[in-house]
Amino acid sequence: MDISSLCIVVIVTFLASIAFLSVIKKKVSGSGTNASGRDIPGLKVSHAQHGNLDLITKHGGFNGFLLWLHQQYGPIAKFWFGEQMVVSIASPQLFKETSRMFDRPGK
Repeated sequence: MDISSLCIVVIVTFLASIAFLSVIKKKVSGSGTNASGRDIPGLKVSHAQHGNLDLITKHGGFNGFLLWLHQQYGPIAKFWFGEQMVVSIASPQLFKETSRMFDRPGK
């Protein structure tokens, strides 16, 4: 194998590795719509750093805010607490169904 053939093999292998790692990263980081929260009803972020904290204050605190949120969006709704998206569940049955969602297998 001459040097040019070896260079081509190395370049193709490198590009294939980058493509493979890119696919793996997307799967691990959860870049699908479910992981991003786009399909969960609720609020959009109203402030980049504070999220929806202004609405929590407007509704007299966290309890009043959650009551309002679920009246507007139903039993599952998202909001932003600072930069963190939060999913709130206001149904005992849905909470029971999802309470072990993030448990590790065998633990």
